[in-house]
Amino acid sequence: MLSTKLMSLLLSIVLFLFAGPLYGGHSVKQAGEVAKNEFAAAGYALTTRILSKSYDPLAHEFKEHMGNGDAPHVWPVASMIENLSDACRLFPYSAKLKAACRDSLTNVLEKYLVKNAVVETPEASYEGMSYYNASAGNAGDYYYDDNEWVCIQLLLGSRQLRDSRLLKAALANLEFIWTGWDDALGGGVYWSSDYTSKNACANGPAAIAFLLAYQLTGDEAYLEKGKMIYDWMNAAMRKNDLFIDKIEVASGRKNEWTGSYNQATMIYAGCLLYEITGEKEYYDLTSATVNATIPLMFRETENEDGTADISMNANPIFKAWCVGWLARAYEKYYTVDPLKDQSPMEHMKAVLRKVLLTKDENGFYDPFFCSGASDPENHTELLAQDGVASAFLCTAYYDAILKGNLPADPYAFWPDDREVSRATGLSYREMGDTIMAAFIDRFYDDGRLEGSCFWSDAEIIETFIDAYEQTGNKTYLGYAETTAANSYLDAGNLFASWESNPYNDDIAWGTIALCRLYQNTGTLRYLTIAKRNFDMMFRRGWSEDLGGGLLGNMEDPVNKASCVQCPAAIAACLLGKYLRCDDYYEKAVQIMDWTIKELFDHEDGRVYDLYWITDEHKDTWNFTYTQGTFIGACMYLHEKYGDQKYLDYADLAQYYTLHGMGHNTEGIFDWERRNEFDIDGFKGILTRWLYRYAQYKADFEAFEWLQRHADAAYNHRNSQNIIWTDWAWQTEEDKDYNVFGCSTAVALLFNCQPWW
Repeated sequence: MLSTKLMSLLLSIVLFLFAGPLYGGHSVKQAGEVAKNEFAAAGYALTTRILSKSYDPLAHEFKEHMGNGDAPHVWPVASMIENLSDACRLFPYSAKLKAACRDSLTNVLEKYLVKNAVVETPEASYEGMSYYNASAGNAGDYYYDDNEWVCIQLLLGSRQLRDSRLLKAALANLEFIWTGWDDALGGGVYWSSDYTSKNACANGPAAIAFLLAYQLTGDEAYLEKGKMIYDWMNAAMRKNDLFIDKIEVASGRKNEWTGSYNQATMIYAGCLLYEITGEKEYYDLTSATVNATIPLMFRETENEDGTADISMNANPIFKAWCVGWLARAYEKYYTVDPLKDQSPMEHMKAVLRKVLLTKDENGFYDPFFCSGASDPENHTELLAQDGVASAFLCTAYYDAILKGNLPADPYAFWPDDREVSRATGLSYREMGDTIMAAFIDRFYDDGRLEGSCFWSDAEIIETFIDAYEQTGNKTYLGYAETTAANSYLDAGNLFASWESNPYNDDIAWGTIALCRLYQNTGTLRYLTIAKRNFDMMFRRGWSEDLGGGLLGNMEDPVNKASCVQCPAAIAACLLGKYLRCDDYYEKAVQIMDWTIKELFDHEDGRVYDLYWITDEHKDTWNFTYTQGTFIGACMYLHEKYGDQKYLDYADLAQYYTLHGMGHNTEGIFDWERRNEFDIDGFKGILTRWLYRYAQYKADFEAFEWLQRHADAAYNHRNSQNIIWTDWAWQTEEDKDYNVFGCSTAVALLFNCQPWW
């Protein structure tokens, strides 16, 4: 039988192959089966590839094409949200997907939202309407189908993300959508603000939106409107069990094109009505349309060996997104079909297996589904690639239901079990306690840390405090206090001055550590010493050379480093908070405004290391601990003053840290591997401030990053449960690792636990 450690390692490898914690089931076995599904893996990889090429989370926008182009119209944005929602059903633990989905439903869509508008329709004028315009920042043309695609995602998102604000936005949008209904042609919703035609693309999704609203609210008015739209479509637009494209209102002329997405939305709406009412009429109508789409969409020939070969017809295809909707509709049909007919999705799977072979060097796929059609520009469209991704993901979800790997619940999302590592089966507290015990046994002796020094003692004191705050175990707080008492000031005199230490960053680190000890013990002497020494440091360190900033080393005052400025700003904020003295906050503003001006890259979020007084040049390399403390200082200033600029700076620095600094192929940090004492301990400081940022912003991507690294670090411990600072690699058995480098994983494991 495999050892527990080996089994954990193998499981970790499986997870890393699929880019992090991607499970969607209620057990490790279910998760493993989902991860092995060819369509699930391809759908996840394509979704994250689209995000990397076309999504800017700082600007809250997408690009129309992969990696370039203007902001898209709102329709492609809605299609991308559909893609993210499909991915989240299969991979509910992926914080990257959740963060992108939430941002898209809020900040991205906000750019298209027109509020308190007057809507003039052929029959009436409506005031106070809210709708989504076709283009961002433009109050020009609007389309009812655009709003319906958005509304569907707001409704599903409100349930997936458990966010009542999204439901409120959806219901407000439904009021606008209903302004498009009138009695012309016997009913139906108009297509656009020119009010000249009533299209299937504006009525199928409208029926879905109202029916979903009924499911979420129980309001019968929504059900009745959904039925009215569905019934009108069957009366006016149904031909040979398929749905034609549109009717021109003035002439009554019909366009009888049968687009795939129009069939898909009416299948989905019929499924919802059958699910809600149980009335067989809805099932019969829907089943007939499903069967009619098979010859419309697919062609079947015979291979030389007599087996069937299924391909996709080119004619009905209007963007890959349409096929994504057809896969979504077939999947929904299977869930309500009492006969459990697998034929529609098996046709889809046969085509998608061919599509899997079309992956290009950029990670994208043929958006025409091997039908023979070709359009190079369409190939790179957001609307094309997210349609392929949705087709993969909906098919994978069907497979998961078919094989019993997922509950048949399209809204299952984020169960609250994040305290347990899915890579080890242990809670993060258990993992932290294990590593802490080994660290204490190896390096701690009656309040002294072997091989430590002034500033590393301060950081390890903070690690002990982190552990206490997470667990409530007073033993950890005791380690912090005895370390401060016995070794932090060398002589053991907590009231001694630190003025003999020429390094101003050391004074800042010490101030932070003692402020946190005061916070957790109420012992006033910690705060008194912190104040006294910070005041001394600021008096001697601040100078107007280079326009401001704190000097680094008073014995050799030739530069001003970010490793002094950022922790000093944090220390000032803590003193301001605990002393109730805004003078310290003002010092923090003074420090950070200079740092942001001189040592921060406003383009990519890097925090530069040094600014030299001697020749006025800057060393633009950067380290993890300055990224972390910069984030922490900005966060505290935003908390105090509410000035959005500080949060924007923190966001940019966070994004660069997670995306711009080195990671290996498994997505694990590959940074600061020089085996130098100071550098060895930097990452522990980053984890502390990244964790507080994740809490402050409810940033689940940062939180997922911390847990993913905690899993990797724990699985690379040696037999003594010591973890070296290079978390991506196995810790050796007999190497003489230093205390500071080994403290980083301890800090990490106590800065990755759920706070909700």
